[in-house]
Amino acid sequence: MESLRPLTRTARVAVVALGVFFLAAAVILVSVGGALLWPGTPLDAIWRIRPDRQALLVPYAHLGGPAFLLLAIPAVLASAGVFRRKRWGWWLAVGALAANGAGDAVQIVVGRPAEGVFGMNVAGTIIFGLTRPSMRAAFSPARTR
Repeated sequence: MESLRPLTRTARVAVVALGVFFLAAAVILVSVGGALLWPGTPLDAIWRIRPDRQALLVPYAHLGGPAFLLLAIPAVLASAGVFRRKRWGWWLAVGALAANGAGDAVQIVVGRPAEGVFGMNVAGTIIFGLTRPSMRAAFSPARTR
């Protein structure tokens, strides 16, 4: 049965990279959410990455902080599902990347076209890779028992 063949090295590396990607996203989401809810703590170090976002987000800290913390949950779940090569992890990864791509499209509308186009291309490229037969097979129900 095709889905039970060993993964190629490329597919194994891609699975690990995707799991790490979602784990890093969760860490960033928790850092930003925490920095918004508890300013003046070591979590403020996150603003060194994108100082322009601090001024943009701080006025909405009471909504944004909890929202970022909540968004970390599906990122952690996607990471766990991808690392374990579960079909639901694949679906969650594709859904999260599609939502991210939609958010990047909004960047274009609000006057940040370079960021939006870059982000949409990254999300689209990863989704394209995830939908290739070898990657879909990595998450097949037969493989995840």
